[in-house]
Amino acid sequence: MPLGFYFKGRLRSEATGILLGTSSAMGFAAMETMGYAFVTLLQSRGNLLVLDSVLFARGVFSPAGHAAWTGLVCAVLWKQRIKTGRTGLNWHVMVAFLTAVLLHALWDIFNSFRGNTFIGAIKIELLSLLIAGISLMLLNKRIDEAKSS
Repeated sequence: MPLGFYFKGRLRSEATGILLGTSSAMGFAAMETMGYAFVTLLQSRGNLLVLDSVLFARGVFSPAGHAAWTGLVCAVLWKQRIKTGRTGLNWHVMVAFLTAVLLHALWDIFNSFRGNTFIGAIKIELLSLLIAGISLMLLNKRIDEAKSS
């Protein structure tokens, strides 16, 4: 959805890119969460406590995931269109995209591990929290720059 607005070109501020990117990503995250919830419900044979923990974790961390990554990429796309006067990819957009891909990959890697011990589980959660913090920090930086321009 954000790309339709991007190529149409009527909404031209970096803040618009952030808003469209984060809102469409939250819609995707909601759909993805429903899929995870359904699989969890089936795998746990209807255990609502397990389902509740999955829904809670995804609800808390969704803004630090897809929303932050897509908001970051869309902010850079919109900003570069403003600076260059045309749509297209350049190295700024590619760096933002690769940053989002790297953060997503690290997020998935850390969340695929299961801590065999309590300390192991805490380490995995702390690494995930670090990725979430970096993602939100980068998005916040884009928001601050959009406010000042």
